[in-house]
Formats: sequence, C-alpha cells, structure tokens
Amino acid sequence: MKLFMLLTFSFCLLYSQVIHGLKINDLDGPELVTLDKHTDNKTIDLDCDYELSESVPYLLVKWFMNNNLIYQWIRGKQPSVLPVLRDYIELRKISDDPDHEYSGLTLNNISIQLNGTYKCSVNAGHKYKSVEKEIHIVDLRQYEVEFHARKVQNETHLECIVNNIFPKPIINMVSNDPMAIILKDNPSTVLRENSYFNVTQTAVASNAESEESFDCFVSFESLPFNISAREVAAQLEAGTDAASMLVNPQFVVYVLFVISTLLMF
Repeated sequence: MKLFMLLTFSFCLLYSQVIHGLKINDLDGPELVTLDKHTDNKTIDLDCDYELSESVPYLLVKWFMNNNLIYQWIRGKQPSVLPVLRDYIELRKISDDPDHEYSGLTLNNISIQLNGTYKCSVNAGHKYKSVEKEIHIVDLRQYEVEFHARKVQNETHLECIVNNIFPKPIINMVSNDPMAIILKDNPSTVLRENSYFNVTQTAVASNAESEESFDCFVSFESLPFNISAREVAAQLEAGTDAASMLVNPQFVVYVLFVISTLLMF
C-alpha cells in the first residue's frame, strides 16, 4: 500500500512538471543580492529553465514581478518590455536555440525597487507552466550602525542604532558573558520616505562584568546575512570599508545559538 502511494505521488509530481511535452525545471537566479559602496554595474540574470520534448507551433514566454507583467517574448519575434520596469531590463539574447533565444531576463540598475517575487510562465500552444522565485535585495550603500554600552550602577544600558538600511532589520543584543541577562525594549522603527529604515533597539543588561562583553548584531528575516556593530566599528577605525560584511554561515549559526540560549533565561 505504501509503495502504491509512493508511486502515485511520484507520478503526480512528474505530471505536474511535464505537461504533454512541456517541462519546466527551475527559475535560475540569485535569491540574495547585496548592494554596497563598491556596487557598480551589477546585473541580475534570471533564466527560465524549460524543455520542449516535441515541436510546438507557438511559444510565448512571460516574466512577472509581484504578479505584474514586465517582459514577454514570442518565438521568432523581438521581445517586448512593459513600462513598469523599462529602465531596469536589458534586452539580451541568451541562446542560439530558437526555443530559448530571448527567454531569459537580465536586470540592471539594481535597486530595492527590484526586490520581490519573479515568475516565469511558458505557453506552448495549449500547454502552460510557470515557476517563481523570490529575490531579496539588501542595500547597505548608505547605511550607518552605532552601538553604545555604558555602565549605570550594577546594570549596563545598551543602545543599537541602524539608519538608512533596506530591508527592515532585526537587531539582537548578545554577550559573551554567560552570566549576563539582557532585557530588550520594543524597537523603535521609522520607515523613511525613500522606503529605507531607521531602527533603534535599547536594552538593559544585568550581572555583566564589563560593557565590552556586549555586541549588537543586525540581521534580516529569513536571510543568511549578519552585521556585527563592533566589527564594523573596528574596520572603520582601521580605515577599511565594512559596508558589505557577509558573515560565514557557521558564524551565523553560532550567533543564533547564543541568542536562543539567552532567550531561555
């Protein structure tokens, strides 16, 4: 019975991807794009990976962003760009194969306006299939981060400030002192007119021996990206640029472990 259910599920999965000769494999492209002070002429290449197992008289490929049509190509004709993203799309031939010549999408002038969900749909006569992917833009080109820790009697008052950043950041205070207990206030969040964020997080820590044992980490929901305020300050003091600091995944896991441990107190 289990074997029958497994075979039925596998068949349904295969049928959902192959519709009478049209198979769509994936939407190839980055899930995370980071903009920093050194970003120059960066582009995003998206490829709609599909296969046609038989000759079809008609082929139409469409690209959508957040369910808005932005680009379409009919086989044998030149592609067309819709006005909504005309300044961000580069017309480019990606293949000599007549079934894929202009099926891809190249985005330039990268900015937070390109953050969103992209979908590629393929229409081959009566055959239709689509696939989508979310692309996250993190913009650190003009961001600023400050961290202050000061002793007040037997407590340590903490303040972390992040300005002009996108998307909305999550701020966590951590300590390498296992005895420290950190009580955070609700963050103050301001959405600027340019769609960037200013966020301030304050907290009070007790049982800590020194204010030097604390750090402020800036992260983003569901993204493998992390910024240490102390490391940024150290790099700026050394005269280097810390605007595009990507943290090793193992380090991110370690930080999340520390945070979760502190939350258990």
